[in-house]
Amino acid sequence: MIPVGGLDISQDDTLIADDAATKAKNADLSHEGALAVRDTVMTVTDILVFIIIYFVTMLAVVGRVDARL
Repeated sequence: MIPVGGLDISQDDTLIADDAATKAKNADLSHEGALAVRDTVMTVTDILVFIIIYFVTMLAVVGRVDARL
């Protein structure tokens, strides 16, 4: 028992265990969020690289076409 302001307050072991479980769950959710953000960034980056390579290749091919055609 911990005396606080004339009142006795006790902490139950289950309260401490629940608090630890909540912190672990929140850390897991944060980790999942970070993975989701990383996956989204990688997907967008892959798409941008594809678009850039596509247009560079297209300009190279079109640039070699004879202007008289």
